[in-house]
Amino acid sequence: MDKDLSPITIKTRLATPTTIARSISLALTIFGCVSLHAAQYQYALNTQVEDSNNITGQLGGDEGEAYSLGLSFGLDSFQLREWDIDLNGQISSVEYSEDSLQNEELYDFQSTVLYKPLHSKFTLLTLANYGQVPINRFSTQEVNNVRDERAWVMRPRYYYSMTQTDRVNFEYTFFDYYLEETDQPVLGQNSTNVTQSFLVNYEKQVNPTNSLSLNLKTSETEYDESEVNAIDYDRDDIFLRWVMRNSTNQIQIDLGESDIVDANQQELKQDLQVVSISRQINLNNSIELAYSNSFNNQLNTNENTNTVSVNQQNNFSRVQVVEEYSLNFTHDDSIFDFTLGFSDSEIDQVGSNNTEQRKQGSVGLTYSLTRLFNNGSRSSVRINYIKSESEFDTSFTAIAANEIDNYRIAFNYAFSSNFQISLEYSVRNTIQQNVDFTVNEIDTESTFINFIYSDRGRL
Repeated sequence: MDKDLSPITIKTRLATPTTIARSISLALTIFGCVSLHAAQYQYALNTQVEDSNNITGQLGGDEGEAYSLGLSFGLDSFQLREWDIDLNGQISSVEYSEDSLQNEELYDFQSTVLYKPLHSKFTLLTLANYGQVPINRFSTQEVNNVRDERAWVMRPRYYYSMTQTDRVNFEYTFFDYYLEETDQPVLGQNSTNVTQSFLVNYEKQVNPTNSLSLNLKTSETEYDESEVNAIDYDRDDIFLRWVMRNSTNQIQIDLGESDIVDANQQELKQDLQVVSISRQINLNNSIELAYSNSFNNQLNTNENTNTVSVNQQNNFSRVQVVEEYSLNFTHDDSIFDFTLGFSDSEIDQVGSNNTEQRKQGSVGLTYSLTRLFNNGSRSSVRINYIKSESEFDTSFTAIAANEIDNYRIAFNYAFSSNFQISLEYSVRNTIQQNVDFTVNEIDTESTFINFIYSDRGRL
């Protein structure tokens, strides 16, 4: 695990005492079960000062400053025969000079634990995500626009071997999702729910790199009683899955159909199409392509990379059809790093005319200054550009479209292997168009100075 801890990517986040207690309790539970003498860790302490001509990020906002103190951390197991453990998170506190803003305590914590006992056909996967999402996902405002989000997943799995190449897999998933209620009107943006599902499949290992499976899955989703206009539903999926893995390519393709019957006895049908391709072009270049068209899934399961993640598009109280494309390209060498990303998603809420379309593109450049300063590769210049465009045709908001351009340039200087300083300049331009054809333009310029102490090692 070698996640980037440079100051341009560390965002200020701090947990409330209750949340910290839950996180510590979860960590102790995990660590009490296994020996972590074979684990690697990393952490970074970050102090940041921001000076902005519009600290609120709102129309007509005033100049101001933000002062932050935070910690980011990570822990990854290795050489543990029966356990795969990955923990990481960020906690920090932000204080604003503008009296109209509330100081913020923000946090983000993720935990993945896979228990795979030796000489057993049983495995147990648990996920825990504790973080925050926008109160109003249609708004371009970032400051004072967050609320708590929690997701917990338990997935036991067992397989029965018919032959050396044929087996049947049985899988149960329990998904508990919580979204904090707020005093602000957020119609159609709440989705606290519990989903239970059961999957059985017949899997054929065609050769050492290819496998085929026929999958049957049934699930039920029940929303919290306090969710206004939420509609519970049952879902059945049937699909074929092809997975291919070798030293340079990982491919997963799912093709099938989904049937949903909601609490109003309305029956819905939708094709299920998922394509995921990862290719290591050469030593320095890799590319990832993905396409999906299906009912929205609360969990994204990628068999070719052996990863499971919580879908961030969960703050909806009904069934949606989501069509999404994404592309990511990475070049990484000792001097020059380059990243390119693009995503396009369309979300249609079933049983209504509510539609959202979101596009985002990003470019990142990092140039190492090791030859100039002769202090390793930690000193660098980084340039990032992110552009997003969104269109809304929904009764949930009076906003019709958003456009956001964000430019960032940072100079990072390493005084030592543990301590570095960063100077960053950022420009954020937003254009918001309302349904009454009024347009709000907000241009924000900010300067940041970061002091970071970091370390990594093995337990």
